[in-house]
Amino acid sequence: MGRIAVAAGCIILIVIGGLVSLHYVESVCDDILEQIDLSLGQLTETGEDDGRALTRAYDIWADFHTYLCTFIGHDQIDQVTNSFQRAMAFLSYGTYDEYLAELLQLKALVQMVQTFDRPSLRSIL
Repeated sequence: MGRIAVAAGCIILIVIGGLVSLHYVESVCDDILEQIDLSLGQLTETGEDDGRALTRAYDIWADFHTYLCTFIGHDQIDQVTNSFQRAMAFLSYGTYDEYLAELLQLKALVQMVQTFDRPSLRSIL
């Protein structure tokens, strides 16, 4: 009887941990995507970007980078980090066509990270 209680407790803790992780990752990615959308909006409206929104997005990413590595594969985390760095480089050089393309790529990568953590029966088993 004690083993069943311990097993049930472990399953409950795993489910609760998964739900907390899901909410946290989704919240962080929503904040980053909001800043990327601000950069995209400014770029499409004026043809330029002052980089403040991208810097805020990167700061959020840098603050939660270590935590996200716990739940998301390191290769995906590295892809997002590299995309941030490329976008910042294109912005600093003023190559706005490449910057726009990299922002769209960055947005897709962050969305992929956001959906990667979704629990499914397959990932649980």
